[in-house]
Amino acid sequence: QRSQQELQQLQQRAQQLEAENAALRAAQAEAEALKSKVERMQQAEQLKQRGNRYYQSQQYKQAYASYSEALALNVTDPTLNAVLLCNRAAALHSLGQYLEAIADCCMAAQLDDKYSRVLQRRAEAYMAIDDYSSAVADLQQLVELNSSSKEAAQKLKDAQQRQRTHCTAGPNYYLVLGLQSGCSTAEVKAAYRKLALRYHPDKASGGASAKASAEAVFVLITAAHSVLSDSAKRAAYDASQQAARIKRSMSSNSNGLSRRDSSSSSSAGMYHWHYQQANGFGGSYAAAAAGAAKAAATAAAAAEQAKWRYHGRHASHTHSGSYSRDTG
Repeated sequence: QRSQQELQQLQQRAQQLEAENAALRAAQAEAEALKSKVERMQQAEQLKQRGNRYYQSQQYKQAYASYSEALALNVTDPTLNAVLLCNRAAALHSLGQYLEAIADCCMAAQLDDKYSRVLQRRAEAYMAIDDYSSAVADLQQLVELNSSSKEAAQKLKDAQQRQRTHCTAGPNYYLVLGLQSGCSTAEVKAAYRKLALRYHPDKASGGASAKASAEAVFVLITAAHSVLSDSAKRAAYDASQQAARIKRSMSSNSNGLSRRDSSSSSSAGMYHWHYQQANGFGGSYAAAAAGAAKAAATAAAAAEQAKWRYHGRHASHTHSGSYSRDTG
């Protein structure tokens, strides 16, 4: 009977030791994971600083590579990742890759909704593809988040002025697809397929932020493909773009000459009166051309853009924030 009791005690002690060993192993694994996380964060921070130096020296490809390498470390810090994405967006913008910049900004906004720099960067990328309405929407959010910032208010004012003078309803679809205006239909389709494979929401990996980012870009490329791949829609769209260019050119010439003539002599004032009369006829022509082109495009480009914007903006414009931790 005594031997039986001793055996039971030994078994209980063995169980206790096994539990203690399991706890020690778990603590060791946790410590190693924490050490690895700290090391990866330190490495990501070093890569971010290196990217910033490359960016400041206008070595944008190297800056992009450094930020991408930092993001590939998969650091579980949303704030740091948001900064890296926003900085990489700046490098992409400088490289002329505007859709990629928009996508990175959307993802950054999803990760850190208090990071206001994202709104400024994304607005700049939208303006690069002539999407002034989206840019103004982002800058309005930026002003709301930074009501005391004169810089933010000035950026919004400038964007609104450019929106008024640009005389077009939506983004430049050729810029969206990265094409020249004289491209062929085959080139349009090839560019769309390439971008769709990259930005289709169903193919997005990386969670909800990646999917929201893909949706924001996919709306743009789908609308561009819908218009530019259809000969009738494309003709109407090209006509509206040409009319807008004529109107901008005549408005610029008129404003320039009006400013120059306003400080001249009475004889110059006489010339100014004749010029204004001539410009009146030119203005009527431009207005008529713009009206006809826009009427033709209403059922095509403008309607298509409105449709896609309605479905996509709710997914892509829920991004806001106030933050200024990057130097890229």
